[in-house]
Amino acid sequence: MARNMITGKEMQKMQEFTQEQIDRAEHMGIEIPADVKEQILPLMNNMANEYLPQILKNVTFTKDGKINATYSELPDEGETSDWKTADGYASYSVANDNLIYVTIDANKATEDIDDAAEKAQIQGILQQYNKIPVNIRWNGTKPYFFVDKAFVQPMIANLVAMLEKVPAKDMDADDLQSFNMLKGIMVQLPEIMNKTTTFELGLELIK
Repeated sequence: MARNMITGKEMQKMQEFTQEQIDRAEHMGIEIPADVKEQILPLMNNMANEYLPQILKNVTFTKDGKINATYSELPDEGETSDWKTADGYASYSVANDNLIYVTIDANKATEDIDDAAEKAQIQGILQQYNKIPVNIRWNGTKPYFFVDKAFVQPMIANLVAMLEKVPAKDMDADDLQSFNMLKGIMVQLPEIMNKTTTFELGLELIK
């Protein structure tokens, strides 16, 4: 679903915001690549808080097991979000009061991709995670949906392994700088996850 919701304009704005955070970090004396746990993760949290309310309005879990969302492309500065609906890109099944399994419809999530090889690659990745264990914890009346270390840790390891195989010799200077920055961050994550006892990546919803 993210493939259909994030366009080139959004990616450019996210890159611009990332650069702003990097500039801010360097102004504070933080060198990039930097320590992920102490420096990068807070910056990523700032990015999430900045953008998420502008691109995701609500999420609905229907009685027949579908997950629908109201989303927007990232608006230009000073403009309001143009909300759209995404229905049926994902479904869920209930394991118990504190756990659901989420399945992404790989075909629907990639229906707008014209390149056959790219479509097959993304579908293959999505199908590897055809039952995503999503935990639920209630903070008063607010449900907090999150994936934990057991799910995220092997995913990070796979991403790092993929980055190691990316050929960088043909990249231009700007792409190489961005790639090395990303790689410098990612290669720190496996060791951090090994030393982490509790990890939660999630979203709190307000009814």
